[in-house]
Amino acid sequence: MRAVKVNGTVDRQEPLLLDQPIDVDMCGAVRVIVLFLEPIEEVKAILERALQQDLRLMFN
Repeated sequence: MRAVKVNGTVDRQEPLLLDQPIDVDMCGAVRVIVLFLEPIEEVKAILERALQQDLRLMFN
């Protein structure tokens, strides 16, 4: 299996729109994994919780 990293957009009218064409030497079925970017505040909260948990483990 070969992987190609590409950015795109998911919206209600066009399920998946790539930012640019993919230059490939084969055609056929593909498997797509969609990673959604999380809002920065949510990422900060996740990191703060993880840090606090690590600190508790270190000092207990």
